[in-house]
Amino acid sequence: MDGFVKDNLEEYLSGQLGGEQLKEFERRLEQDPEAAANLLAIEDSASLFEPLRAPESAFLAPSAGFYARVRQQIEHEEDTSFWAVFLEPFILRRVAVAAFAWLFVIGAATFYQDSIRIDQTHMAESILTQPPAVSDYYVRLGSDLDMNRDTMLSAVLVSRR
Repeated sequence: MDGFVKDNLEEYLSGQLGGEQLKEFERRLEQDPEAAANLLAIEDSASLFEPLRAPESAFLAPSAGFYARVRQQIEHEEDTSFWAVFLEPFILRRVAVAAFAWLFVIGAATFYQDSIRIDQTHMAESILTQPPAVSDYYVRLGSDLDMNRDTMLSAVLVSRR
């Protein structure tokens, strides 16, 4: 099919082609019988869909004031602040729960650190104030490094008395 016929086929079928373009389109159809046959086949196919087309009266127009309400809604959305998103109840609850969770974690870590300091202080006081047991004079080292350190500290403290 000719390029001009292809480009103007939809306008011809819808009745929008006019003037010189219509004359040129019809002249090219007369010169190309294959394009004319294709056009007839397309028109026959299009006529099958005609009963499915809604009548012009079926198209509904928007109600009165529709565009004004749309414009008002758009203006209202533009006026809302960025921070208003964070004030919605769902997001506000999430932020509050996350803050309480962090406070709990920080508090637990602080309490744990304080309890370790208290235990270390208590251990140092008990070593210095209580007389050592007989087994503390015998230093035995093993594979546990923490036990080796404690044993050596006990031996040094006992030897200084």
